[in-house]
Amino acid sequence: LYGIERTVSALNNNKDLEPKLIIENIKKDVDAFVGDAPQFDDLTMLCLEYLGSESDNDFEEFTIDAKLENVTLATEFINSRANGLPFTTKDKYQIDVAVDEIVSNVARYAYEVGTGKVTVRLSTDENSLSITVIDSGMPYNPLEKEDPDVTLSADERGVGGYGIFIVKKIMDEVKYEYTDGKNIFTMKKKFK
Repeated sequence: LYGIERTVSALNNNKDLEPKLIIENIKKDVDAFVGDAPQFDDLTMLCLEYLGSESDNDFEEFTIDAKLENVTLATEFINSRANGLPFTTKDKYQIDVAVDEIVSNVARYAYEVGTGKVTVRLSTDENSLSITVIDSGMPYNPLEKEDPDVTLSADERGVGGYGIFIVKKIMDEVKYEYTDGKNIFTMKKKFK
């Protein structure tokens, strides 16, 4: 058997790596140990990264790869935290739409080569929920884009710019800043 002592040793040799790399390196070590022997049992690994307790900050955050398939992870994170807050069903739906739009935009446009990270940060005060989306991609202020003229027909308006327009309409406050090489987009929804 690979055993507990060998597992602890392998984990200690990889302790400063990201969870994904720890798992990859442990799997390589197990494969090297097994060699050509036939596998007689399954192998399941889960590696968690502890980012500190809630008391360390006045916010919670969740970081994922900026990929379209991960957008639902961001909305699920917000939903799980905002569940007990005084929002109507409509408010919750609007929050989902706003988070989906902003995180999707990061996934599509922020990084020129490869995939970067996107962090979704949540905080509350006595009046509202604040959601901040942070990425290290190309600087881009979506609030500088002129709102589409919704009085024109769809053909006359053209394509693009509707997502951020909708976010500005359904959230109570939105703001953007570029600080320390990061795009920081914050949305606020007030409690009813």
